[in-house]
Amino acid sequence: MKSLPVVCELSSEALAQRKATTLTELFSEVQELQPLRSGYRFRFEVSDQLLTNIVEMINKERKCCRFMDFELQIAAAEGPVWLAVSGPAGTRDFLESLLNVKP
Repeated sequence: MKSLPVVCELSSEALAQRKATTLTELFSEVQELQPLRSGYRFRFEVSDQLLTNIVEMINKERKCCRFMDFELQIAAAEGPVWLAVSGPAGTRDFLESLLNVKP
């Protein structure tokens, strides 16, 4: 598959709205952050609502940030949830800017 450019297809206004609502709400629940070569891995404490929020966020982001890969790992026995977000070169920098995170 051809590498897609690291670019968000939302307008500036729509991106600002997404950052202020969906992304801020979800990523404020991160318990641990692990840098990956081309992205980040986020740990959350499991809840039904959290799982719903993650799936909704993935569904939205895959449409406007088509370069991103998402991997969701849900541990047994109510263990933690891990979400890995990665992509081509530049994805990690993009995530740092979008989510205001640093390793």
